[in-house]
Amino acid sequence: MAHQSGGHADAPKIAVDHAGTVHLVYAESPKGPLEPYHIEYLHMRKGEERFAPPVPLSSPQSKRFESVSFPTLAIGGNDHLFVLWEIFPGSVVGAFFPRPSNRPQGLGFTYSSDGGQTFAKPSVIPGSFDPEQGFNGSLQGLFMQKLTANNRGDIAVVNSTFKPGQRSQIWLFLGHVQAD
Repeated sequence: MAHQSGGHADAPKIAVDHAGTVHLVYAESPKGPLEPYHIEYLHMRKGEERFAPPVPLSSPQSKRFESVSFPTLAIGGNDHLFVLWEIFPGSVVGAFFPRPSNRPQGLGFTYSSDGGQTFAKPSVIPGSFDPEQGFNGSLQGLFMQKLTANNRGDIAVVNSTFKPGQRSQIWLFLGHVQAD
């Protein structure tokens, strides 16, 4: 078992780096599935028998918004870890059952340049949070892979937005971090 929650753990993503360390991110709602979520990270190094204790990644961002959920995980050069998640800006009934007027809008992000020992302060992907563009994708799209990274430190994020009766758009966000 990787993790046992007294609340509700959901939408896990997993990756293994070149040294065999298993990295895991997931959404956690301490009070249960109909309450706000935050994003957690844990890892297990090759040869270890248990995962290290979970580390919160989306704080204080998860306090700024009503909820965050549906993380994505990618490993880039020198075992940089990149984590992306959906932002729910207003009140939600739950990650699986958001109110139609309050679906996710915008993408949260953090990264680690030391293999998961520390993470940068979470941020909103610039340009991803614009209520005028509508909400992020469809409910099924919340589980898709939206993030990728390569060994040179290039990062690509893809997202879709939908404004009922007006438009649907695909967005591409490109970034780069220096590989150590």
